[in-house]
Amino acid sequence: MIEKLRNVNVLVLIAGIGIGIFAHAMLRPSERFATAAAAEQDTGWAVESHDPEILQAQLELMAVENRALRADLNSARRYRSTRAVKELARSNGAKNASELIDYSKPIFRELILPELRANREQAIRDGVQQALKDRAERLNLSDEQLRLLEERLGYQQAAKLDELEKVLNDDESSLTEYFQKQWEQERGGDPDVDNIFLGVLDPEQQETYTEIRLEENAEQVTRQADRQLANLSSIVDLDEGQEDAIFPVFARNSPGYREEMQFEGVDVTDTTAISEDTARDEAIQSVLRPDQMEAWNEYQRRQEILSGFGVMNNF
Repeated sequence: MIEKLRNVNVLVLIAGIGIGIFAHAMLRPSERFATAAAAEQDTGWAVESHDPEILQAQLELMAVENRALRADLNSARRYRSTRAVKELARSNGAKNASELIDYSKPIFRELILPELRANREQAIRDGVQQALKDRAERLNLSDEQLRLLEERLGYQQAAKLDELEKVLNDDESSLTEYFQKQWEQERGGDPDVDNIFLGVLDPEQQETYTEIRLEENAEQVTRQADRQLANLSSIVDLDEGQEDAIFPVFARNSPGYREEMQFEGVDVTDTTAISEDTARDEAIQSVLRPDQMEAWNEYQRRQEILSGFGVMNNF
C-alpha cells in the first residue's frame, strides 16, 4: 500500500484514507442495496427498525461500509485476515463509518507507523517545500528569510507528524476527528503556516502574501463550489440561471471563503460568509422551482436518515 512517502504529503495521504472511506460510504446504488446487503449477511451487524425506509438505508449503508473497509484496507491482509477485520467491526459493534475507522486503528498503526518513522525526515522536507512552492519567488525572499521559513515550517511539519503518531497510538482519540481537521485545513488553508510566513515577512511582503493566499483560496473555493453545484444539479436539474444564483451560495459557505474574493463571470451581491448549513440550504431553496422541490425534499430526508449513521453530506 505504501512503499515510500517521498513526494507525498503524508498528512494528506492519511486524511485521504479516512475521507476515501467516507466517500465510498456515499456511493449507495439504491437498486442494488438488497443484493449488497445479502452478500454481507455474515458480518454480524445488528439492524433494528420498523420503518422500511430507515431499514433500507441501514442495510445499504452497512453493506457499502464493509465493502469500503475491505477495499481501502486491502493490503492490511498481510497483518490480519479478512475474518479478523470483520470480527473487529462485529465485536466492537461499529454502527457507522466513523466508528469503523476508529475501531480499525490497530490496522492503521501497523500499516502507517513503520513507513511514517522510516521516512519522517523526507516527509518534513516535502511538507516544507509544498508550503514554499510558488510562493518564495513571488515574495522575493532574502536568504535569511528563506532560512527562517524552512526552519520554522520544518518544526511545524514535525509537530504535525508527532500529532498524527500520537493519534494513531492513542486508542481513546478519534481518527475521524483527526481526518476532519486535516480535511478542513486542506480546504481553507493551515493558519499555522500563514502565521509562520507573516512572522518572517516585511510589511510589503505581507501584502503580497495576503494576495497569494487570497488567490489560492479563491481557486480552492471555486473548485469546491463547482463540485457542489454539479452534485446539486444531478439531484434537481438546475438551469443556467439557477446555477449562476447558487454558485455564490456554495462559495460563501466554504471554509476558505473571504469577502474580498471575486469570481470570474459571477456577480456576488451579498459577500457575507454563510457559516451555517441551514442558512445555505434556505438560500438554495429560494432559487428552486416548485417542480424541483420534491427531489430536493427527498434528498434532504435521505440525508437526515443517513446522518445518524455517520455519513457526510455531499455538500
